[in-house]
This record gives sequence, C-alpha cells and structure tokens, in this order.
Amino acid sequence: MSGRPRLRPRNAASLLLADLSGDAPAFLMGERSGGHVFMAHNRVFPGGRVEKADSGAAVAPVIPDVDMAWLRDELGADASDRRATAFAACALREAGEETGLVLEEKALLTPLRYVARAITPPGQVRRYDTRFFLAVVDRNHVRFTGTDGELSGIDWYRADHDPDERLHAITAEVMRIAIARLARDRALADNPPVPCYRVRNGRRMIEYPATGWFP
Repeated sequence: MSGRPRLRPRNAASLLLADLSGDAPAFLMGERSGGHVFMAHNRVFPGGRVEKADSGAAVAPVIPDVDMAWLRDELGADASDRRATAFAACALREAGEETGLVLEEKALLTPLRYVARAITPPGQVRRYDTRFFLAVVDRNHVRFTGTDGELSGIDWYRADHDPDERLHAITAEVMRIAIARLARDRALADNPPVPCYRVRNGRRMIEYPATGWFP
C-alpha cells in the first residue's frame, strides 16, 4: 500500500504530429523538466488536461465519424459530440501552448485520428485518462511561436535515430502504434480498433470495445 488516496483519473489528450518527409516518421516532442511531479525527465508528445472551454472549440479537420463513435461509446450513450470533440480540441490546444506550434491552413495532411487511450495506474501522484490523436503534417506549413515553458528540447524525433531516449513505456507503445498505422496507410484512412492501456486488479491490460467491457 502506497498510502496515497485513490485519485480519479482526469480527462486528458495528447497529439502525435508525424512528419513523413524523410525515410521514417518523425514526431514533434519535447522533454519535461525534473521539476514536474509527473513524467519528469521524460520525452513526451504535447498534451494535457481537458478544459471546459475545449467543449466549445472548433476542431479542423473534422474527426472521422468512426472515431467520434469510439469516443461517444467510451463516454456513455448520452455523450454529446461537443464532449467527444473536446479531446481533439484539447490535444491541438496543448500542442500550441507547450511547443508554440502554429498550424497554417494546409499544415494537416490527414484528419486527426484517435489511435490509443491510456489510464494512469492507481497509486501514482497524478492520474490521467488520456486519448491520443495522430495526424500527418506538412512541415512547410508549420511555424513556432513562444511556449508556456512546459517542455524543453522541442524538436522532431525519429524512434530509429534515438534508441536511448527517455521514453516512458506508454509513450514508446503509442509511438509504435502510430508508426504501424502510418506504415499501413499514410493517409490514415483505415479504421483499426483503438486500444486502451490500463491496470486492473494489479494487472496491466490492453482492452478493446470488441472484448465486451470498455471503461
């Protein structure tokens, strides 16, 4: 027993922007400083907590209907589209705040695809229920402004060039999922099931809606 209270996971979202101009995908990432109590010194995709204002934010390009269906199923039968799209809006907002990213009109080459979900295990100092979104970007239509200081070393990183990176296991796993999807379909038009990574009764599990129960 850790003695810590059983924290309820907070809704969060993270954005994987993939640059495919080279011979392997490169992802926009940054490193969290040692002063953070969660994921300190880890290289991460930009992301953070869903805020109330995200429910009213416009999201372009539109999230595909199949991804909207996944999100509504997870949130409950009476979930609104505004609540479902809040996750994608959060991912875009956090990417802008943490990296200074500005996406020009032609920057996104694909829709935002919902690719994975991860729930921080019980007993951690912070707990998040994070949805990860993936999109392909044209770096010729991307520019950067000031950041909120959350991340340092912001750059485009390739998994095959950085074997010793400080990647948390779930970050590496979501990157693997993204690379596999891009290898199958650079336009991200296919619709594989979305995995949820969580710990239940002390066991690490990967769940899919098709298995029957999905949190």
